[in-house]
Amino acid sequence: MFTAELYKEFDKYKEDMSEIEDNYVEHKKRQLRSLTRPTEPDQLIIHNGVYYLQLLLCRSINLIEGVFLAVNVKNPLIAILATRAHFETTGALALFADKVTRFHKGTMDIRSIEKILQKLVLGTRFCELHDRFNAPKSENVMNYIDAIDKMLCGLGVENKEANFRKNYEFLSEFCHPNTYGVALTHQLVAGSAIFNTSPTLSEKEIALVKHICYSASLFILLYDDVLEKLLFKDGREILSLGEIAKFNEENLL
Repeated sequence: MFTAELYKEFDKYKEDMSEIEDNYVEHKKRQLRSLTRPTEPDQLIIHNGVYYLQLLLCRSINLIEGVFLAVNVKNPLIAILATRAHFETTGALALFADKVTRFHKGTMDIRSIEKILQKLVLGTRFCELHDRFNAPKSENVMNYIDAIDKMLCGLGVENKEANFRKNYEFLSEFCHPNTYGVALTHQLVAGSAIFNTSPTLSEKEIALVKHICYSASLFILLYDDVLEKLLFKDGREILSLGEIAKFNEENLL
């Protein structure tokens, strides 16, 4: 969580910081302690889908925690990189959500879902894994990002703030050693370059971090929708999560 000192220093952004913390709490509520493989073969695909959801959820939690840690020590670059990585994580969930929706509607068969899950969980760009273990090639990350915009467009959300790709590309500029990537290292004052020799965090920089509010909120909405579609069909429960999963006891308090 953010420190009290940070809330005091950036009072203008206290609602944004509080929203990030609220989203983090909602993530933790959904985190499982364990997931057991079902005995029924026809339930395996549901198990694998829930397994992938938990992988993404745990990654999302780690990235939000990374934002807390980076901002609290006034390291905006690491916070921005974690925020960008979170965009990719939400995008991966959006891509999976689209496939699960098709499966739920009966327009995609179970074999196709199995192949998609295999690619999402085991996919890689590391050539050695392709050659030695015949690992599938991972999805292009921009397909993840575009899956969000496609989903939002389908919901009738079309505005500049909701342009996921545009925001992602802007955050990406800080990941590379070009104009934005080096801009956080110094200030130009009266013709002189003043380099940062101690941690600094400006309002402009914390304003970039608040992008994670947008991504984390979407993640929760998508997570709940996909989980429901996996566990229920035509109003009938296909698989009880309680039969294969154990929750963290502290999350149930």
